[in-house]
Amino acid sequence: MLKNRYTRQRAADHLGISLSAISRWVKAEKGPEEKTIKNYSALNLSAHDELTHLRKENEPLRRERELLKKAAVFFVQEAE
Repeated sequence: MLKNRYTRQRAADHLGISLSAISRWVKAEKGPEEKTIKNYSALNLSAHDELTHLRKENEPLRRERELLKKAAVFFVQEAE
């Protein structure tokens, strides 16, 4: 869409799919960070930068926490 400068409607017509399908794809492609950052447009630039930094910092921590949960379950099962 962006490369050929299509509108969402034109892309949907060209591909023979619904406009809502294109909208869902665009929304999914943007990812959660971009979608939620738009909701915080009232934040000043430094708060916005800090929010973006903290979200990036939190993602590996979430993955590590999930890994530790799985490891704990594994070791409990091994001990039984």
